[in-house]
Amino acid sequence: MAVPEAFESVVDHFFRHEYGRVTSFLSHRFGTTHLEQIEDAVQEALYKAMKAWAYGGLPDSPTAWIVKTAQNNLMDQVRRQQNFEAKHADEWVRMNETVMEAEDLDEELTDDTLRMMFACCHPSIRQDYQVLLTLKILCGLNNREVARALLKKEDTIAKGYTRARQQLREGNIELTVPLGAGLGERLDQVLKVLYLLFNEGYTASEGSDLVRLDLCAEAIRLSELILERP
Repeated sequence: MAVPEAFESVVDHFFRHEYGRVTSFLSHRFGTTHLEQIEDAVQEALYKAMKAWAYGGLPDSPTAWIVKTAQNNLMDQVRRQQNFEAKHADEWVRMNETVMEAEDLDEELTDDTLRMMFACCHPSIRQDYQVLLTLKILCGLNNREVARALLKKEDTIAKGYTRARQQLREGNIELTVPLGAGLGERLDQVLKVLYLLFNEGYTASEGSDLVRLDLCAEAIRLSELILERP
């Protein structure tokens, strides 16, 4: 059974818009030390959604569906970890297995995206890696789009992303959200990310649309959140 082209377009739009928000939400909830596992869990959830929604239709709350499925995937990963003591894994799972109601998710996701942007701009990470991580993980841009934004080659972005994740892992860097003056120290990098995100939306490098309103709206929304917090 062929998947309608219109459906693929809707799903692609949703995935690109929601990937970063769901990753941010789960990272805030489960801890950024599990970032790689969370990314894998969200990607697997999106793959499952593509198959399930193509034949069963869109659920009432697609975002809640993705969050719940990704969370279940993450739980399974934790249980499978050979170096994770069973009693600790079970305790961690019990602490985090409750899924928020759909109506509560949107506000939580909104706040978590901005929190994670400041977290990804950690001073222990190279500045170019800070921007790269944020654009890919939280903004949902692919390597080609990030390369255009940063005026670099696509393979350079791919290698840089691998090195950035390696730096996080080997440096045991936890992407925590700073307080007080720490927020101000990272503000310039966050604003740079928002500028690049808006720019990609205003002059889209891919697709049939010259302007990607979803990216522009997201950049504006997050900028307004910053303005609301003195």
